[in-house]
Amino acid sequence: QHVLPPEIPLLVTLHMPIGWYRPEAWVTFGDHAQFQCVSQAQRSSFPAFADIPVIEHGVALPEVRLDREREDFALALGRICPEKSVHEALEAGTLAGTPVLVGGHVFPYREHDEYFAEKVQPLLNRGDVSHHFLGPLETEHRQRLLARAKCLLVSSRAPETTSLTAMEALSVGTPIIAYRSGALAEIVEHG
Repeated sequence: QHVLPPEIPLLVTLHMPIGWYRPEAWVTFGDHAQFQCVSQAQRSSFPAFADIPVIEHGVALPEVRLDREREDFALALGRICPEKSVHEALEAGTLAGTPVLVGGHVFPYREHDEYFAEKVQPLLNRGDVSHHFLGPLETEHRQRLLARAKCLLVSSRAPETTSLTAMEALSVGTPIIAYRSGALAEIVEHG
């Protein structure tokens, strides 16, 4: 472990929900660390951080054509794991009669593999609506899909600290359907 001299100021950007950090994280750096949240929702989840700054994430504007016709598919993007609830996006697509393309990574953790095998895979390519798993997507491919999609489905039940995927969708004018989870209400304007 590398220890910085105490006279060097340190900025620690918090990206996860506050409750996901170990309690000793707040004392590890002593008084020479300044913490920073990425959303108002994240900061408000921890009263001791009422006075720390919020510097929101942003995304680069894509270089894709935005004048494309929307196609008849929805997107669900992100890590494939229980707290992201992508199976609910697939169920919603089935109910709406809209194919859902799922892009994301299934990390090699037992619970993620089991979630994909038991909850996601059974909903792919069955019935009248054909959903597809695309796996991890490179930035340019993701942006092209977002520019063509009917909408982005954000089915996460986790207290999102931010959503770069939602910001990417907005940057190409794609509507978002999401739960009011954490900072999503700061990014997506209702209606």
